Amino acid sequence: PALVDVMLPYLWAVNLNGMKAEGPKILPIGSGDREGWMMNVLKEKGFTGPFGILGHVDDADVKIILEQNLEGLRSLQ
Repeated sequence: PALVDVMLPYLWAVNLNGMKAEGPKILPIGSGDREGWMMNVLKEKGFTGPFGILGHVDDADVKIILEQNLEGLRSLQ
């Protein structure tokens, strides 16, 4: 079975960030090319839990990062 099939019974929530196959690993949600695909796979497999966002920051304002991630999440749903 696919890894998602093995994990699905144990998933309560899934935290997201923007993702691109070739990197970088952490982007704002909606600016990657993998997070929408991942959400769709989970939903198709029956995941009904919440999707969460994180505020990964180095020198940025976490409020701005979280607002960008919320906007990106809305654009993917």
